[in-house]
Amino acid sequence: MGYTNVKRYQLGLPVWRTLGNTVETNLEGFRYVFMNDKTAVFVDVRSQEEFKAGTVPGAVNVRRGLHKDQGTRVIVFGKNAEEARTAAEQIARAPYYNSSYFAGTFEELKRAGLW
Repeated sequence: MGYTNVKRYQLGLPVWRTLGNTVETNLEGFRYVFMNDKTAVFVDVRSQEEFKAGTVPGAVNVRRGLHKDQGTRVIVFGKNAEEARTAAEQIARAPYYNSSYFAGTFEELKRAGLW
């Protein structure tokens, strides 16, 4: 059985994010934000070709950049969780402190029937 490296910060999520860290969002969290938070920005970090072939409605491709308030909720997704996490870490330091990444694949999002 493998182990996942989990970090925990005693002072809570706001301080964790202020320090430039990101967090993971599961499918239920993604669904909640997608359905209820019309100010959230969904960032697709897949290639331009994959993005053009289809993405989450309203999503932006990371290559086009983010031009929102730094406190805007940002959820990053990609081909897999590692790709999304890496991009979310960069975005969190860029400094979109309210960022997270979807811990799954774009294909999982499509199969979830959110759109």
